[in-house]
Amino acid sequence: MLKGLLLGEIGGIYVIYSMIRQGHVNDGMEGRALFASGMMGMVTRLVVLVAVLVVAIRSGLNPYTALVGYLIGFVLIVIGMWGMAQNSRRFPGGK
Repeated sequence: MLKGLLLGEIGGIYVIYSMIRQGHVNDGMEGRALFASGMMGMVTRLVVLVAVLVVAIRSGLNPYTALVGYLIGFVLIVIGMWGMAQNSRRFPGGK
């Protein structure tokens, strides 16, 4: 069961990484280029989800635990980033 959770968490980490990597804050992308980038990111996230499930099934792990691990990995990283954002507001200029 633990291996399935860890496998899912690796997939959840990739989702967060791809969301950060494909963020377009200051690069001036707009229109079709921004839409294409967003669609490419969504497709890669779905491919990773399918890959996590296929690896779980092929290795004899429970795919439901892999899905739960996927969700837990996603949630834990979002909570960590939220905590860092709250901390940076309390202590501006800190490292």
